[in-house]
Amino acid sequence: MVELGSDGKPAGATLVGDVQVGANYLCNQELYVTDSTGVTWHKFATPAQGSGWSDWASMGGPGVGAHGSVSAGENPQNNQELFIVGNDNSVYHDYATPGLGSGWSEWSSLEAPPGTITSTSVQVDTYPVEKLTVTSSAGVYVDTATPGVGSGWSGWTAVWSIG
Repeated sequence: MVELGSDGKPAGATLVGDVQVGANYLCNQELYVTDSTGVTWHKFATPAQGSGWSDWASMGGPGVGAHGSVSAGENPQNNQELFIVGNDNSVYHDYATPGLGSGWSEWSSLEAPPGTITSTSVQVDTYPVEKLTVTSSAGVYVDTATPGVGSGWSGWTAVWSIG
């Protein structure tokens, strides 16, 4: 069990960004926060269990630190997906895999768009397809989910470039 600070967040962690809200595969509310080492913490509503909320638990991280808030979205299979901008300028993601052991995949890299990422979080849009948007020193870039095609991501494409 993770000790909580007076603010209700995991104690002893230097948090970056804000708490983000998502819905897990049971449609229960889930909270996410990332610390400066890139570890993401979560807790989720447990209305059927009577306690209301789970304890904070570590989801690990990409191992490169975090540049800002974790961002939550929903993948094409309607499962929760998380994104972090790493201190190495890459975007990392982890997604829910209900029924597969821990319920989450391992953190993996979506690589970096051109330039240095200047946004502190990833903008996630989920309709009609999952789309990520980041701002870098070279412009604004998007990456879209393409289910059934390789890794599932199309690669970073400039929507506005500098220079």
